[in-house]
Amino acid sequence: MKIRQVPLTEQPRPAHFRRLTTKLERVNRRLDEVDSKVHRATSSAPELTKALADTRRSPLTRRLRQIELHERVRLKIDSYTGEEDPKKWLTAFNLAMRREKYKSYDEREANYCQVFVEHMAKDALTWFSNLPAESIDNFDDLTNAFLKHYSMHMTRITRNMFTTTQTQGEPLRSFMERFKQANTGDMPDSVPRPGSTPQRPLVRLQVQGGFVTKTPCDSGGRVPPLSELHLPRGRPALLRRETWR
Repeated sequence: MKIRQVPLTEQPRPAHFRRLTTKLERVNRRLDEVDSKVHRATSSAPELTKALADTRRSPLTRRLRQIELHERVRLKIDSYTGEEDPKKWLTAFNLAMRREKYKSYDEREANYCQVFVEHMAKDALTWFSNLPAESIDNFDDLTNAFLKHYSMHMTRITRNMFTTTQTQGEPLRSFMERFKQANTGDMPDSVPRPGSTPQRPLVRLQVQGGFVTKTPCDSGGRVPPLSELHLPRGRPALLRRETWR
């Protein structure tokens, strides 16, 4: 009887040898994972350092940040999100902050700036975070930057006060009501209907010396010279000669 010799590779391995091989393979996989994580961490270290530095950067100067603040102040006004009229919101903020008492001017400035920032939200908070570092040294610096950036909202709301005109056939009472609404910022922008013909204004409103005056316009929208107007005696100074544009 001839016995066939089995090659070494085909000989069955002991169970403990197979288990050892499996463990070694598992360890090698874990080492590869650790090596990959270390590589990613070291390669992204500069980006992480920069991101961390950006979160700690403040537009407020070091002098303001070193001043001791009062306990957290929460005003009874809504946070500014970047959509509201900045002038109206700032007025409400100043009125609410007048209740707080401070020992010095610097203490007042630091607290006003901090509370102001804590009442920023959404796009407004992002705007403040993107201001240049160390660029705000007092509350005036902060409010000037604030109004300059969001003045477009203030202009959009209040511009109707200076462009409201009385149209053809409109009663004076109705016209004055529209003017008051524009003055308070509640009147929407005028949008002509499709296909309609814009009407020439009959009266041009002007603000001078604290008075709101109205100057008659002719049929072409032109303000006539003073010599053509029938003015009450003693009141010509309230009117200005200006061509309607």
